[in-house]
Amino acid sequence: MARSTITVAAVPSWGEDLTDCAFESVDQPNGDEFVIDKPTLMLVLNSSGGAALTVTVSLPASRHTAQVATTKTVVIADTKIGAMLLLPDLHEQSDGKVYIDYSAGAATIALLELTHTPGLSY
Repeated sequence: MARSTITVAAVPSWGEDLTDCAFESVDQPNGDEFVIDKPTLMLVLNSSGGAALTVTVSLPASRHTAQVATTKTVVIADTKIGAMLLLPDLHEQSDGKVYIDYSAGAATIALLELTHTPGLSY
């Protein structure tokens, strides 16, 4: 089956605004995907009831030929939230999407697209 598309919430001025974000269920058997245009914060809540959750983000081999790893992985303990900053230059596949896979389905995900606040230095 095809990957599921995840909703991305835009944070218009991430240097100064607090933004509501909704967590949605992950698609463990098929994986998830989304179009990435800007830096995007991925938050994954593990609600497995005891087991650790492994989240894997694919890296495009064509952009990183000297790079040994083809994936980035984060292991999240039960009831904890894992976070990863996803960047277009590092994580975008040739079709403009990011691919995310999970070791279990008892998890939820939120994606926050970060837009730089004009005039602020970080």
